[in-house]
Amino acid sequence: MRQWHTQLLAALTAPTVAITEGPHDVAVQSMVDRRRPPSALPLSAHGVRLVASGTGGEGGISQIPRVANLARQLGFRVLAVIDRDKASAQTTDELAKVQAACDAVVRLPPGAIEQAMVDGLPLQALADASATLTEYDIPDPMSGQLTEAAVTNLCKVIHKQGLHEQFLEALYAEPNAPHPPVVSMTLALLELAAGPSYSGQSLIDVPTMSRPAGA
Repeated sequence: MRQWHTQLLAALTAPTVAITEGPHDVAVQSMVDRRRPPSALPLSAHGVRLVASGTGGEGGISQIPRVANLARQLGFRVLAVIDRDKASAQTTDELAKVQAACDAVVRLPPGAIEQAMVDGLPLQALADASATLTEYDIPDPMSGQLTEAAVTNLCKVIHKQGLHEQFLEALYAEPNAPHPPVVSMTLALLELAAGPSYSGQSLIDVPTMSRPAGA
């Protein structure tokens, strides 16, 4: 009932819901969606509403089928967006349950939503945005280091401190700021799967994005 009132009721104006593992996933994808260029229509233009499987700490892939089944009872077309932040035998069962409950599933490359935010972006752009996080009384996660190890630390800090939106705001503050390519591709795949005539794969893997050469 909590999911119905806080998430699905608000989505009744859209024919399709895309269920994520948690509120941080919704925050990240929604912000990138809002910042897309005018030539790329937002998810709402394709009739898609992002919702989280948990509004607090009770989210995760195991909660998606519960929300998905309720959404289908309400008449929604149901998509899911999941990550690959762990590898265990249980994950296979969880994935099967999510697929059974949804019309299509979009799966991020290996890593959590924080990794999806930074993959494919220049190291300097990440370091510049990282430096602004000191405003939240924490040390600069990258400390100006243009290395993959520094990016890994940045992801850990964003996850631990819940600074997803703050980091993206800093990233987008620069003129001609690059769009996170993995998240942008995820949105494009959700648009593709949103149409009732979609007949492609039920499990759609977002490709891994390489960092620009020399970046």
